[in-house]
Amino acid sequence: MIRALKQGWARRRRLRLLRGARALATGDDALGNLRLGSRLSETPLGLGRWAGWGLLPKGMDAELLDRQVRQILCIRREAVVFLPELMAGMADPHRRVSAPLPQPWRKRLRGLGLRPRVWSCRWQWLRAQRIFYVGGMAEVARRLRMIWRGPERPAAPYALCVNLRTGNLPAADWRVGDPIHTLGAWHASGALSEGGDLPAYIHIYGGAEGAHPSGLRLTGQLFPRVPGVGARLRASGLVIWRALMATLRWPLGAWWAPALLREAVLLEHLRALPAALRPTQARFTLDNALHRPLWSHWLDAHGGQTHLVWYSTNSEPTAPRTHRPAPPFPGMNIMDWPHHQVWTPQQGAFVASQNGLPTQAHVVGPIPLSDSNTPLPDLPEGCVAVFDVTPFSYRHALHSGLLHAFYTGPAMVAFLRQTHAQLRAAGLTMALKRKRFNPEAVPHYLHAVEALAEEPDVVMLDPEVNAARLLDAPQIVAAISAPFTSTALLARHAGKPSVYFEPTAQLRYPPRAAQGVRVIDAQPDLAHWLAELPGAGGKSQIA
Repeated sequence: MIRALKQGWARRRRLRLLRGARALATGDDALGNLRLGSRLSETPLGLGRWAGWGLLPKGMDAELLDRQVRQILCIRREAVVFLPELMAGMADPHRRVSAPLPQPWRKRLRGLGLRPRVWSCRWQWLRAQRIFYVGGMAEVARRLRMIWRGPERPAAPYALCVNLRTGNLPAADWRVGDPIHTLGAWHASGALSEGGDLPAYIHIYGGAEGAHPSGLRLTGQLFPRVPGVGARLRASGLVIWRALMATLRWPLGAWWAPALLREAVLLEHLRALPAALRPTQARFTLDNALHRPLWSHWLDAHGGQTHLVWYSTNSEPTAPRTHRPAPPFPGMNIMDWPHHQVWTPQQGAFVASQNGLPTQAHVVGPIPLSDSNTPLPDLPEGCVAVFDVTPFSYRHALHSGLLHAFYTGPAMVAFLRQTHAQLRAAGLTMALKRKRFNPEAVPHYLHAVEALAEEPDVVMLDPEVNAARLLDAPQIVAAISAPFTSTALLARHAGKPSVYFEPTAQLRYPPRAAQGVRVIDAQPDLAHWLAELPGAGGKSQIA
């Protein structure tokens, strides 16, 4: 009986989301739910000057704490529950929105023309607070253990590279000075514009402590153990006190306390360390873009530096030409990173426009991400590297609330088929590198890829191979990329002719999104561009 009720509720929700998606897609604002979400994320929560009392050290700015809670809501709950509900609510103004929203955001939602289901929102918000509290208490236990039994580090300046993955590490035989194809190697090579000669600790959450075969320093913990029994006792006492105050203040109306508990105990661990054991720089990846940890603010105020590293340039929002311009993603408009590492001046301008506070954008050129380290296949002369974007299934789009204007099954299939037809007509070989394997991809897109793999003039590459390694191959004469992936800039950096190909000719985008790379949206123009490449031959074929 209970199972049947759950299945019925899930079917009803899918139908609501489907109606919402169709309404947005057929209207003039396909990303209207993102627009509303961005307005909500800008709405202050009204935390007063005593919001951090007992939870955080004295002197913490109330505006900073307000922004912290909003960032946490954006990165942890909004994209999972809130954006699909906004999508369904916009499709049917008579239907009430049910999502985990604090009271100030529920009030703002009414002002934006949607009606929240009050008791359902309250119940879901209470559940969200419980999740925050449980996660915070787990972090309390982890901090108490790390304060006493964490890893040891030498008392010397170092950079902490936060939340990398094993795929971001270089090959075991890589050494500083070798070509850089992974984010871990980029960090270790001192690639930052300021203070790049610092030794880097690569933090992999839950990873092992020790040295990588390449010589990189790996750590599974953000901070080392606190030296000295007295300092450990004081730090442990403060961590327990923060947990106690969160537990007491939460039922008394401090609904933000569970969300800030994890940030508070991480901050206490950092504060307990002597200056020589604190990181001189903290470097974060785009996975952390929407939420800057509270401890990084304290680090900046005490002589450290915090950087957000943009390993991708595909950050400018796009929308169909017949729709309103795309809004920023909820949470991007309240970022407060002091330093950004970007590829180009155009990306730096975009980042500065999105950051909620004044920031510095440092142009450092291409920033690699990962590499499978598998050898490249044999490539014939006259290859053109082709880089697509794997489109998610419609079901995934419904449940994430993200209806992309271009990364759809039909658009990506057209990109692959039309590109292959023009390459064949020009007498060139297609070296196809997909943008990482994803089991949620659209089925007919996967079928199109399988059909291309059978063609004699197509070379399939491991999707996890670093694109720069492919572009460095002498057999590659040019590159064609789906808008607006970073590979087009990588090809330009490698000295290869590079274009974006947009076969639908329906994409609206700001001029700086292409970052100086030509955008081709018609097959005759693509055929003409290919005919000018070295090694091209044959007649163009307009399908």
